[in-house]
Amino acid sequence: MSPSDVTTAGVASAAKGPTVADRVNFRYWAFISYSQHDAAWAKRLHAFLESYRIPRALVGRKVGRFAIPTRLLPIFLDRDELPGSPDLGATLEEALAASRSLIVICSPHSAKSTWVGEEVRSWKAMGRADRIFPLIVDGEPFASDHPEAAPAECFPPALRNEVTREGAITGRRTEPLAADARQGGDGWDNAALKVVAGILGLGFDDLRQREAMRLRHRRVVRAAMAVVATIVACLFYAALADADVSIPAGHTIRTQLDHFGWTLFRPVLTQRDMQRRVVNIRERLRERLFASVATGELENSSNSWTIGQVVAAAFRDHDTPARDLKALPRLFDLLFLSPGADKPVGSKLVESSDDAGNPGRAEPILWVIIALSTAIARPDVLSNAEIERLKSYLSIALSTADAYYSLDGGWNTSAYQLDPARHFVYTTAMALHALLEVQAAKLNWRDNGEHLDKIIANTAKWLIGNFVNDPPGWRRSADDDREPDSGITLLVYSALGRACEVAHVPIPDSIRTAALDLQAGLRFRRYESADPDIRFDVGTSGANGRRYLSTQTRMIWYPWAVAGLVSWRRCAEKLHLPPETKRTLDRSLGHLLAKVAPDMLRDVTRPGKPSWVGAETYYALDDAP
Repeated sequence: MSPSDVTTAGVASAAKGPTVADRVNFRYWAFISYSQHDAAWAKRLHAFLESYRIPRALVGRKVGRFAIPTRLLPIFLDRDELPGSPDLGATLEEALAASRSLIVICSPHSAKSTWVGEEVRSWKAMGRADRIFPLIVDGEPFASDHPEAAPAECFPPALRNEVTREGAITGRRTEPLAADARQGGDGWDNAALKVVAGILGLGFDDLRQREAMRLRHRRVVRAAMAVVATIVACLFYAALADADVSIPAGHTIRTQLDHFGWTLFRPVLTQRDMQRRVVNIRERLRERLFASVATGELENSSNSWTIGQVVAAAFRDHDTPARDLKALPRLFDLLFLSPGADKPVGSKLVESSDDAGNPGRAEPILWVIIALSTAIARPDVLSNAEIERLKSYLSIALSTADAYYSLDGGWNTSAYQLDPARHFVYTTAMALHALLEVQAAKLNWRDNGEHLDKIIANTAKWLIGNFVNDPPGWRRSADDDREPDSGITLLVYSALGRACEVAHVPIPDSIRTAALDLQAGLRFRRYESADPDIRFDVGTSGANGRRYLSTQTRMIWYPWAVAGLVSWRRCAEKLHLPPETKRTLDRSLGHLLAKVAPDMLRDVTRPGKPSWVGAETYYALDDAP
C-alpha cells in the first residue's frame, strides 16, 4: 500500500474527544521503538525531534488538554535490544507508560524484532493505538500478504493487526498511517515533520506551511547573516588596510577609503585644527626670531644669508605685529650701504660668506631677493618712501643674481665657475622660490615682467629635465652619479608645487606621481635634529686665479616638506585631482604639524641654535594654512 498522511491520526484523535493521552501526566513526548539494525535512523529522528523548534505561531495552542510547547523534550530512545525474556523490563514498561506517543522505526529488521513487537503490543494493550506513528525507513508495509515478498515486510505483527486489552494479537487487519522516509516516499524532511504533526495532533499541511514559512525566514536570516558576516569580514579587512597592515590590495583599499573619507586608524586633521597648530608654531618661531633681532646678533654679523631669511620670514607672516616689522628694513641698509658711498651697492652681497667661509655664493643673494619681495609686498606696514628704497635695493640684488643664471634655466652656486654649465640643483630650486616670491609681490625682473615669466619657466623646465626616475628625485647636479638626495628632492618638489600653483607651470605625470608618493610617505617620518651637509665642489676663477670651491649647505628638510605639501595641496585643487590625493596630502601635513612639530620646535629654539635655522623654518611655514 502507499503510506498515507499522518494528518488523519491527529484529526481522528481530536474527533474522539479526550483520550488517555489527554488524561495522563506524561514524562516523555514520545517513545522511539526500533531495531538495533536501525539505530542510526532512531538516533537521527531522536536528534531531530529534540532539536526541532515548533513554529512560534503554534506555541501555546491548546490541543486536547495540553498546550503545544516550544520543543518536544524529552523523547525516550530505547538504545539496546535487550536479550532474554520476551517480557519488557520494568524500565521500558515505565517509559512506555510515561510517553504520550509511540514512534516505530519500520523496516524488515524491526518487523522481526521481538522487542519492537512487544513494545507495540504493550502500547496497544494500554488502549493507545491511536497514538502510534510508524516511520518507514526500509521494506514494504503488508508485504507479508504475499509469500514471495514476505521478507520485505516492515510492519511488526502487532502493528498491522489489532491487539486486545489483554495483549492478544488478533487476526483483524489495521491500517496504520505511516510516514515514509524512503526515496520516492515522503522523504526524510516531510516524514519527520509528519511525525511531529502526529505527536502534536496537528494537520500536516498546516505544520508544513508554517515550517516552509519559517525555513524561508531562516534562509532570509541566514542570507542576511551571511551578508553581515561578509560585510564584517570586509570591514575587518579594510580596517587592516587602514591600519597600514601589509595585505594584498592594501594600497587599493586605502585609496578607496581616502576617496570617500572613511578612516579610523589614519586620521586627517581638519583645516581648522591645522591652522591652530600652525599659529602656535609660528608664535614660537617668531619669538625666537625677534629675540635674535633684539640682541643685535644680525647687525653684528651683517650676514646677508641670515638677514635675508629672518626678514623674509617675518614679513611673510601676516600675524607679525607691524611695530616689529618696522624695525627690520634698516637691516637691508647694512647690506647695500657702505660708509662714504653716495648710493647703494651690491658688493656686500657677493662678499657674504656661507658657514664654510666661501664668499660669492648665490644663495645669500636669493634670500635677500626673497626678503625684499616680501617686504615690498607689505604697504600696510611700510611707507611709500621705505618701499621705494627697498625697490632700489631689489634692483641691485636682481642685477647681481643675473650672474648666476644660465640661459638653459639652471643656476650656479658661484658666479665665476670654470664650468658654467655645471649647475647646482639646490641653488636652482632656491632661485625658483625667489622668482616666485618676486612674482607674488607683483614685481618685475629688472623692469621686465615677461622676462620674469620666461626665467620662471626656464628654471622650472631645467629642474624638470634633471629629474631622475629610479629612484625618483634629484641629484646635486646633472653630472652627479649618486642616488638622488632626499633633502634636495623635497626642496625641488616644494618649488615645483609652488610653480604649479601660482605660475601655471605644467608638471609631467611622472614627477607629479613621484611627488605625491614621497609626500604621502611623510606621515611616517620623524624629526632628525642633525641636518645633513650637502657638499658641492666646483672650480672657480677670479682675481686670485683659479681655485677649487667646496661648498657645504645645511639641508633642513622639515620646512620644505611642509611647504611642498601646502603647495601640492593647492596644485591638486587647481588640477582637480581626486579627493584621495588631497586627503593623503592633508594627512601628511597634519602629521608634520601635530606629531613632528614638537620635536622640531625643541631643536630650533634651543640655546645656541643658529637663528637662520628657525628663520628658514619660519619662512616655509608662513604659507601653511
